Amino acid sequence: MDRKHLPAVAAILCATMTCTAQAAADVKIYGNVATGLYFSHQEGGKDSLAVAAFKQTPMDTYFGLQTKETFGNGWYAGAQLETGYHVDTGKLTAEDGIADRVACVFIGNEILEVSAG
Repeated sequence: MDRKHLPAVAAILCATMTCTAQAAADVKIYGNVATGLYFSHQEGGKDSLAVAAFKQTPMDTYFGLQTKETFGNGWYAGAQLETGYHVDTGKLTAEDGIADRVACVFIGNEILEVSAG
């Protein structure tokens, strides 16, 4: 190989390794929609039909985002954000901020995981 091509080859190899490292991240978007319909019929009264509001179902409605990057030798790091919302209005349940259920960063391996948040 000619020495004048060496910088170009080195740049291509670095770009390839950078793309490979960036492709290793794992991103998950997840959630749960818990809702129901309530029908009420009273003798001589008016029938009513309503969508279940927040805390009227056995499980809360939420969505979240989790990302995890592997570094090799079994080590990884990541972050997770999760928030609840009202199905009937779409309003977030968080009064201050966006992540009222889970907000943390973590690092670990197959033996130990340390998280903060």
